[in-house]
Amino acid sequence: MSKKFHFATWAHRVSNFGDNPQEVKQHVKRLSDAGFELIIPCVKNPPGYVDFKTDVAEVNPDYPDWDPLKILAEVATENNMKVHPWFCIFPEGEHSVLLKKSPHVAAVHESSRMRWACACRPEVQEYELALYESVADNYPIHGLHLDYMRTGGVCRCDYCKEQMAAKGIEVSKVSTKDPEFGQWVDWRCERITSFVEKMRELTHRKNIELSAAVFADLPSCRNSNGQDWGEWAEKSLVDFMFPMNYDNSTRNVRLRTRQHVALVSNYCPVWEGLGKASSNSQLTTKVMVDQISVAKEEGAKGVVLFHYPALSDEDLSVVKEMNTPTNIRAIVFDVGGVLADDMHGPLLKDLAKFYQDLQKNAIVQAGDEPWKKLRLNDISEDEFWDEVIKAGKLKESVDDLKRMLRQRMRVFWGPMSVVERLKCRGYTLAILSNHGKAWFEYFAERFRFYDLFDERLVVVSYDINCAKPSEDAFERLMERLRVYPDGTMSDIKRSECLFIDDKKRNTIAAESFDLEALQFDAREQSAGDLVRLLSEYGINAEER
Repeated sequence: MSKKFHFATWAHRVSNFGDNPQEVKQHVKRLSDAGFELIIPCVKNPPGYVDFKTDVAEVNPDYPDWDPLKILAEVATENNMKVHPWFCIFPEGEHSVLLKKSPHVAAVHESSRMRWACACRPEVQEYELALYESVADNYPIHGLHLDYMRTGGVCRCDYCKEQMAAKGIEVSKVSTKDPEFGQWVDWRCERITSFVEKMRELTHRKNIELSAAVFADLPSCRNSNGQDWGEWAEKSLVDFMFPMNYDNSTRNVRLRTRQHVALVSNYCPVWEGLGKASSNSQLTTKVMVDQISVAKEEGAKGVVLFHYPALSDEDLSVVKEMNTPTNIRAIVFDVGGVLADDMHGPLLKDLAKFYQDLQKNAIVQAGDEPWKKLRLNDISEDEFWDEVIKAGKLKESVDDLKRMLRQRMRVFWGPMSVVERLKCRGYTLAILSNHGKAWFEYFAERFRFYDLFDERLVVVSYDINCAKPSEDAFERLMERLRVYPDGTMSDIKRSECLFIDDKKRNTIAAESFDLEALQFDAREQSAGDLVRLLSEYGINAEER
């Protein structure tokens, strides 16, 4: 199937899912049928009371005895969904037990539309942590969700003043242009991150997940709110990051998603938060679909839609259509970097080590221009090496370099064993590779490639007179895949083909051509990594 793209939704209240258990079941099924996996109901709102049973905080007097959060979590489990209760953490309004008992821990902001506790104070963090632990202890939930995980502005309470005064900084006078402002920002970020660290410890202890709704404007939110979610990702403090990318402009959503993925996707999955109906955006169904599509194109692993009551039947219908998996029927491999080592590049790099004079870089780059011609069969191998010798001022002869290259050829047996298992399991296998004619023919014979690949599905640049990442190369591939060995036509679709390459520019081109694509580099990743990546597309390549 196509690679899983994840869908979740925030809900302002547990009551958004109905007034009785039967209605909860209907709402959960509505989401499950559309392909949603995660529900994030708010159980602590800014006024300070909570929508779950606890002795730590004031429970909303309208919260029913039948315990909607418990029912929601149980029904979600029955429907293979998850629930992450959402806390508006540090806002503490008129119903706050914390501020009734300890009014001195309130934050002091120049302006704020709601009342906050000082997020930097240890006793405030202890209270909020106890609330989270209360729900984790007493409900069959699958994770916890951080929101309002920030200072709410620049706090100048007595505690913040004292802490910064100890560092020689007078916060009542410092401004953004002053050198001391950076120290103040870093301290506030450290205090907020310290709470996230405590939450990580809690969720590890309870064996549940941790997700976070975060501002879309990192690093600006470090200055304004002490929120450094880049550090949270780098420290593996959260399992999922949900940047609140609420905007009516799909172009803006694309650009921010690109930034978010670049910032943290190496550390944790990014699911973009999209504002179906938010204070910053009101999306039609079409624009919502467009924004989901660009989030996926830019590398987000999923989307979280704000908020559930705004999702119409039409919205859910199109999400279901987008979420319908496509079975992978054909798997297409690059050769260099995936199934075998590259050819001339590694050889030239090794030769450069022996030439310790000014031509070192020239040797490494000597193959660049002739390679562009060799891969299209515009020059022979002898002509290729002749150009390399001249450009790199090498002492070796053409025959020397041809012999050295063939001696160095190596296949990656781990990925090749994965190919063998895929062949046994009935997948159509193909190759799309940029390669020189003499090299590929020698390599394919020596390592018996045609025992695993149908020769007509081995598509190489020298044979088709075009190279990746051009669209023509992918079109030539599909022309071969659309014809069975007996000459009859295949009905295989682009979306049913998975392309594997070590170079990002080639996987991007494949996705633009509507193929599924994954990046895998056998020089840095193992066969086990390849098996894991394939499993994300529903492909079982495990040993039996």
